[in-house]
Amino acid sequence: MYQKRIFSGILFTILGFTLFFNQAAAQWTDYNEHDPGVISSSIPSWIKNTASWWAMDLISETEFLRAIEYLIDNDIMIVNAIPATDIPNITATYTLPASRQAEFVQVAGSFDIKHTGPLTLFITQPDQTRFTLTTISRDGTFTATMELNSESQIGIYIVYAEIEGDLHLVQAFEVKDQNASKVPVWIKNNAQWWAEDKITDSDFIKGIEFLVSNKIIAVATPEKPIPTGPGLTQDKCSGSARCFSGQVTQVVDGDTIRVNEHSIRFALASAPELKDTGGYEAQDFMDDICPVGSDALVDEDDGQTQGSHGRIVAVIYCNGMNLNEELLDANLGHLESEFCKDSEFAATEWAINHGCKDSDSQLSIEVTEPDCDQSYPNVCIPSPPPDLDCSDIEYRDFEVLQPDPHKFDGNYDGIGCES
Repeated sequence: MYQKRIFSGILFTILGFTLFFNQAAAQWTDYNEHDPGVISSSIPSWIKNTASWWAMDLISETEFLRAIEYLIDNDIMIVNAIPATDIPNITATYTLPASRQAEFVQVAGSFDIKHTGPLTLFITQPDQTRFTLTTISRDGTFTATMELNSESQIGIYIVYAEIEGDLHLVQAFEVKDQNASKVPVWIKNNAQWWAEDKITDSDFIKGIEFLVSNKIIAVATPEKPIPTGPGLTQDKCSGSARCFSGQVTQVVDGDTIRVNEHSIRFALASAPELKDTGGYEAQDFMDDICPVGSDALVDEDDGQTQGSHGRIVAVIYCNGMNLNEELLDANLGHLESEFCKDSEFAATEWAINHGCKDSDSQLSIEVTEPDCDQSYPNVCIPSPPPDLDCSDIEYRDFEVLQPDPHKFDGNYDGIGCES
């Protein structure tokens, strides 16, 4: 594999584009030295669980991308990624062929240097790996053929030619899947390996850079910040956390919508997952009363400003209705009573009516027995979902009985999370 870096100050003129490449050009830095601008310690531990759940199909691709978007939008994860539209001279777009079929890409171009003779082309793939093609150049003009199959990567391919030790950019083309929003399989594999600590944070971030560059992940623009305080409709805003108005861009499920491209999770009110009974019914109900394009007001919960899996926890007002309350009144969801002790909305009439108790003007909490799985008789660990790892709990060297749904006892000796 070609390992040589591009020397700074070399001027390239290619098909009307004048480009300067310097030694810091990311696509030509040896991958082990690649620094995408991420401070690995700043990535919250919960995102590894989210990556693992997505890899095992316990959550949807949309939910995973939503969590990553939150990290990027809030500067928790910083990626250096060039949007696909900023790459010069994208001369053609191809669609991946069906299984057992092939598509042939004509890699052709020219450059100012009147080179004649054998020519080595370096093809940078969307995941930044490279391979070579050999062809013949005649006075700076060349043609070569590259084969695509159903396993080829989707995204931007960049073609460089090597002449006398220097690399010259000559062409860029794009390969798309029939489903334009599909996340490549290699990124899902990366998520699984990263969750299992088989690859580094930087390896994982490489896939995120690809998603941003190819606009599979929508990164918030500076024109749409979340205000830090109450918005214009202060009559419905309470507390001191964020409160902002915007437009509904997606009804994700019965208790999560997107406003101004930010994911909002209903405070105190929870609907079934889409894969569970009643999940789609709750989503349809929410889509009926607050469809995409509706104006909404988001009042963040002062007691849960840490969010939930990358989502803002809030009460949402839409078309004159409190969506949290409407979900509960329609019996399409349930009150999450364990958060009554934290939520600023626990003392509201709708929350009290559905289970948060208020007596003598003092908030009291309805205590429920914790969900302790019987496989762990000496400690209280809830049954899945979600699936937990030893890093997610504080207990060590505790008794484990089969079937051990969390797989804490890997060697089946009856002791979980051995220190």
